[in-house]
Amino acid sequence: MGRSSAAKRVLGALVIFGSLTLALPAAGTAADSRERLDRASLQLSDIPAYLSKDPSREFSFGRAPATNPFEMCVDKDGRKVFGTAPSTRANAAITLEQTKTASGIDAVRVVSSDIYAYRSRSGAKKAWRKLVRATSRCAGKAGRKVDVAGQTVDAEAVQKVRPLEKGTGKRCGFSVSQRVSVRAPGEDGQALKLFVTGFSSYRWEGRYLVRTQLANENPISRSKARLKPRWRKFDIAALGTILGRLARG
Repeated sequence: MGRSSAAKRVLGALVIFGSLTLALPAAGTAADSRERLDRASLQLSDIPAYLSKDPSREFSFGRAPATNPFEMCVDKDGRKVFGTAPSTRANAAITLEQTKTASGIDAVRVVSSDIYAYRSRSGAKKAWRKLVRATSRCAGKAGRKVDVAGQTVDAEAVQKVRPLEKGTGKRCGFSVSQRVSVRAPGEDGQALKLFVTGFSSYRWEGRYLVRTQLANENPISRSKARLKPRWRKFDIAALGTILGRLARG
């Protein structure tokens, strides 16, 4: 509707919580093959009907040095807080729903899993402890103004870190909830906007850090970007499913 594709890319790039089309991992043991981690990752068969009627899946895999530190949250100044780059990384991203809107920016709901494999158990334990300490930097509320091609883009995030409920294992892990709003001027004088709600669950087991993440993006309404409680429960349950597959090999 007269809104530039460049401005749309700005909105997508400035969503503060970690993107679900995430980057790649690094060289661990031969057991961390693409095929093994693909089997352990989130599958279409894991998706209940209430989450999606027609999901689609993409898978990516990588080894060092192609892997990067992964994003967890943002600090009070809107800077991203990262976890330690793994030796191998596998990401399965499943699009649950995608709807075109009059704004020209699609409403999208996506769930993903990330398996971060390290060369040793001690390496993974060190990365986990560092990640847990870093949660103290996740701001309850953060805002930032960014100049992009002469336009001022406003981004705001509300975040909350919680331990996972009992029953998810002896090392229960934690979750990060995020509500993000991004606004930028459009060419027609109307503000471009995007609302995103995200929920991520993290656990450590053996040589692995595992994350499951659900995000709901909507360019029209903050309320339509909210996550339902049972979606969050699925995210936590999926984390246990993936760890179980890794344990079985």
